Amino acid sequence: MNLPQSPLRRFGSLAAGTVLGLAGVAVVASPAFAHHSEVTGVAECETSTGEWVVTWTLLGKGGHDGQPYRLTKADLTPAGTTVTNIAASDPNKKEFPYIGGQAVTGVQRVPGTTEATEATLTVRSVFDNRKGDPEEGVKGTAELKGKCKKDTPEQPPASEQPPASEQPPVSESPSAPASESPSTPASASPSASETPEIPVEDIPVDADIKEIFEVTCDTITIGLDNPADSLPINLHYKTSKGEERDLTINPGEAKSEKFSASEGFNVDVTISISAEGETFTETVNVPWEKPAGEDCDGGNGGGLPVTGAAAGGIAGGAAALLAVGAVLFMLARRRKVKFTA
Repeated sequence: MNLPQSPLRRFGSLAAGTVLGLAGVAVVASPAFAHHSEVTGVAECETSTGEWVVTWTLLGKGGHDGQPYRLTKADLTPAGTTVTNIAASDPNKKEFPYIGGQAVTGVQRVPGTTEATEATLTVRSVFDNRKGDPEEGVKGTAELKGKCKKDTPEQPPASEQPPASEQPPVSESPSAPASESPSTPASASPSASETPEIPVEDIPVDADIKEIFEVTCDTITIGLDNPADSLPINLHYKTSKGEERDLTINPGEAKSEKFSASEGFNVDVTISISAEGETFTETVNVPWEKPAGEDCDGGNGGGLPVTGAAAGGIAGGAAALLAVGAVLFMLARRRKVKFTA
């Protein structure tokens, strides 16, 4: 037979149940780890630079989202590295740059040759109500697995490259085989000590250059008649009186210069011909001499012009002028002749 429970015992049981229920509600309703921060990091090898790129994520959690906070500590390893966007605030300034509930991302670069096996970021957050992480802070870790090396272009193995001895000789080149040359067989090629025959071009080598030379009692005229199959000829005149003139005679042109002359007067004529980037130059002196058989002192108007061989001694100067022009022209023209091996 069961006896009824005493009132005191029933009250004790009820009180105990109430206390336990309230304790459970308190445990469930209270926030866990309020006012703290979380740090996570991921490391990846950047082969284009040979560096570890560590991406850090900082998340501060206050009593409510949007509560501002600051960092009083932001320490990195390996030493000598830096991180973007995450830094301790100036202790002399009352600033709270971070917002609770909003993640902050920063990047740390670590040389790929480092001996460290991990990178770390230790922070301590303090919210505007002075609550936050413990004094030692919160540390995040990112593992550095091995060495991070920079990519280098791959070179073909040496065994795949033909040795120098296997390169085809120049004489076997398909574009110009020596033994099949249509112009001159290889067996008939002249040696280095022999001079190959120089074929003449369609145009003549010795152009028919003619001198223009006239002398009177008080003038002298000097020039050249340049044939159409010639090259441009430049004449530079310098007289014994110090006067200088320049004259260009193109192929097919006849030009000359006239100078006042008297006893002792002479002209240095420099003849120049350019071909293939080279200039051939020679100078000849042409003196004025009184025309033979002319009375230059009789006041007869200076007399008629005396030309060519009829000028007596003056003709020597004209002949020298013509000879030099012809030689220079031949030299210049031969520079343009093509050699055939």
